[in-house]
Amino acid sequence: MALGPRASHPRPTQYCIFPRSHTHRISTHVDAYNTGYSYGIISGCIPLMAADLNLSTVEGETVTSLNCFAAAIGAAIGSYLADSMGRRMTTLLPGVLMAVGSLIMAGATDFNVLIIGRAMTGLAVGIGLCVYPVYVAELAPVNLRGKAGSYSELFWVSARNCARGTPAAH
Repeated sequence: MALGPRASHPRPTQYCIFPRSHTHRISTHVDAYNTGYSYGIISGCIPLMAADLNLSTVEGETVTSLNCFAAAIGAAIGSYLADSMGRRMTTLLPGVLMAVGSLIMAGATDFNVLIIGRAMTGLAVGIGLCVYPVYVAELAPVNLRGKAGSYSELFWVSARNCARGTPAAH
């Protein structure tokens, strides 16, 4: 029974609840949501972090703006990483960076440790915003590419709005 050019390997979608492409699309949309939430929630967290870590106003502003600066660097290297590591592996990298950076920020005892965690989450944001829409659009059927690629942006923006509506943001 031949299954096509790769006759020795069965199709991976035969044994999955969702086809592999749907699973990857869903996971990249969840990562995009996580990225947007990270951007939106910081406005409510800065006063709490400033009180806990005795941050000055300038240090609080640095923590907030460092994410944007690191995201610009992440976006600049995101396409290079996607070409060298492959898009699937590159879509995993922002999730790992976001998780590690968030854990570092949660355990931060001073400004310098907080900056390291925030820089890692910023890199994750930049790489993710560069790679997610491209990867999802490549997985989508030709007639749905534009729609599928724009869903990542929709999740990102809706997460920012949800984060601003949470009690921590006020």
